[in-house]
Amino acid sequence: MASLRLASERRMMTDLLADPEIAGRAKEALSCAETDANRRRLLARGLRVTERIIPSLVQAVNLAQRIAHLGERPLEIYVYESPVQNACCMDMGEGRVTCAFSSSMVERLTLRELLSVIGHEMGHVLFRHMELPAAAILQKSQGLPSGLAMKLMSWSRHAEISADRLGLACCQDLRAATTALIKISCGLREPMLQFNAEDYLAQMKDIQTLSDTVEDAEDWFSTHPFNPLRVAALNHLWESQLLSGLIGQGPGTLRTEELDARIEALLSAMEPGTVEAKESSARECVLWGGYWVSAGDGKITAEECRAIRGLTDEKTAQAAEAELRGAQDLLPLIKKKFADAARRCRKLSSADRHALVQKLIVVARADSRVADGEKAVLREICSALKVNPSFVETILRMTE
Repeated sequence: MASLRLASERRMMTDLLADPEIAGRAKEALSCAETDANRRRLLARGLRVTERIIPSLVQAVNLAQRIAHLGERPLEIYVYESPVQNACCMDMGEGRVTCAFSSSMVERLTLRELLSVIGHEMGHVLFRHMELPAAAILQKSQGLPSGLAMKLMSWSRHAEISADRLGLACCQDLRAATTALIKISCGLREPMLQFNAEDYLAQMKDIQTLSDTVEDAEDWFSTHPFNPLRVAALNHLWESQLLSGLIGQGPGTLRTEELDARIEALLSAMEPGTVEAKESSARECVLWGGYWVSAGDGKITAEECRAIRGLTDEKTAQAAEAELRGAQDLLPLIKKKFADAARRCRKLSSADRHALVQKLIVVARADSRVADGEKAVLREICSALKVNPSFVETILRMTE
């Protein structure tokens, strides 16, 4: 079952945990104090489920545990009151795992649908996702570099797809796995809800069509993929040789390489994008925008200069520094150079233009604080690149 994990997600998690900043925050989030507090809240506000209380739920959890080959790991199961359909698994230390389900989820989903959700949570256990508690890290993200925060959110979205795959393997029913996601997203259930896969997947096609032009960057700050994206990803897995070889279900017509390519294409609808190195206008935009942001508080520090150099190539940086040394009045030159580059960058996709602004926020944070003057410059840069200025505030709130 470990082969169901997205290869890209595994690599992303390894790289993130190798970063000292992320590793330190993960260790803090997984401390015994936090673990005990979570368990105490569940004991105080929820119902600890045994086979005598809700036998079907306990049996479904035990079945998913066996399918995931998780052995006899000690499990505690809780149901808590909430109108929001939700489920989670928590590492309680020493191999112990707690599974918690909202009452509305248990009431609205069929047993087969619930098995898909349970399998999803077991996927997080099997793939050791709990070693990188993204939500907890992001909730206490003060001082976390924006680039790392974005990588963490991107990994979290990939991790959800990996977990969904185990959910499908556990319930072995494409319809149940997809209707579970649809019920969770819209809050409806039978008889009001009549499922039609073709109609629902059309939403994903519309999302992909809009992803190149939409100006709302909120999706990049989500730890979960769009539900239509997750449904589309499950449909691709159902067609794959990978799933057919594991559980003997599905047509088995899609090769693993093609499956991975389709999943990455789906997830790209929620990524901020990167600008190709061949785009000289983008390199110049970052460089001159970086100098403008740095001058926003009245001085350009050595730390900011190093940050600017790290975001462009050496040749472009050296040419700019030569121009600056020969200039009598720096700020007008910087603003003119940036305006010329920004005008050429407007042809880039919305995702790439937002990515340019994100890089400039990194420059502003190079000396550990973002002055009001630098924020004002960042907002002007957003206007020049046709990016909503609220994007700057979103990033800064998340990382200050």
